[in-house]
Amino acid sequence: RVLGLGEDGFSFLNTSDPQADGGGYLGAAVLGLKTTGLTNIQVVWRGGTVTPNSRLYAIRLQYRVGASGPFSDLLDGAAQPVEYRRSAVAGHSSLLGPWALPAPAHNQPYVQLRWKYYWLSGSSGPRDQLRVDDIMVVAGGVAPPSFGSVARAANSRVSLTFTGTPRLIYSVETSSDLVNWVPLSSVTAGADGLLAFETEHDPGATARFYRLRWP
Repeated sequence: RVLGLGEDGFSFLNTSDPQADGGGYLGAAVLGLKTTGLTNIQVVWRGGTVTPNSRLYAIRLQYRVGASGPFSDLLDGAAQPVEYRRSAVAGHSSLLGPWALPAPAHNQPYVQLRWKYYWLSGSSGPRDQLRVDDIMVVAGGVAPPSFGSVARAANSRVSLTFTGTPRLIYSVETSSDLVNWVPLSSVTAGADGLLAFETEHDPGATARFYRLRWP
């Protein structure tokens, strides 16, 4: 089953009908791309565990040029397949990437990316429900975002604005010493690249710093 999760993306959950190897019926999601005239194409995505169970599953990212033929695994810097393996903790998620598409996928009229949900181990019991979210495909690299403004908002909150790459999802982090950074939230740039973020003001803090990160 493929289930829509709203702001949390979509998830895969295997059915109870087994394959010969005990894996059950699996699923995949495919994204079609036109890369004509493009190089340096990077992919970022979030994998997450909705519900861990006794049968272990993973989601692996693959690609192919065109709409037919076998898919190939997308490899990381250590030449290992890019994938999210289920966590034992419900609600866990991890942002994976950026990973570069290989040269054969550049400058092509049609390229497919496939997120394949598949069985790892376990022969009985319920299956893991895993999700995919925050898919970002960027060509030509990402320029650093620029600071816009900071202002005191209502109810002792702080409002910050930035300018980044349109439609890109950034992580917002905060620090009191510019050494130790704590994640706060994520924000998505608008079609014009503008980002706005509002957070609680800590009246006891002597200093507070904020930064954006991608991915």
